[in-house]
Amino acid sequence: MDIVAGLVHWIHLMAAVMWIGSLSFVVMALHPALKEKFPKESVKNLALELQRRYFRITGTLLALIIITGGLNVRFVRHATMDEGGLSRLFLLFLGLKLALVTGLISIFLLNILYRNEPLGENQTEIPWARPSFVLGVFILLLAALLTHTHSH
Repeated sequence: MDIVAGLVHWIHLMAAVMWIGSLSFVVMALHPALKEKFPKESVKNLALELQRRYFRITGTLLALIIITGGLNVRFVRHATMDEGGLSRLFLLFLGLKLALVTGLISIFLLNILYRNEPLGENQTEIPWARPSFVLGVFILLLAALLTHTHSH
């Protein structure tokens, strides 16, 4: 069962890293470069195409994250049964992480809901990319803290 738990954890990490990594690229490299060098109309067309593709990929990653995250909690809970269960600190970090994930999922779903709305006149970015990136960074921090609270 440890191999399965390790594989599930790896899939969870890869999906999260791909999602947050793509957000970091969009926020720190793509948007600034496009704003500086290209005409707004061509950037707007590119932004629309990127959104379409990004939301499809992100939806798949989101499904993987939710499924493997639930399995990870089950594996950790099962592994800590002999030690008296999950610590309060683990549960605190898990609750914070789930709250931030809920925020990230909400932003994703709002983007999907309004994806057919025309972009604003000066809008050339994927909506809510920066707040999503910040949430993602904190989610990864909490994931690291979770790893160390249940293993010690």
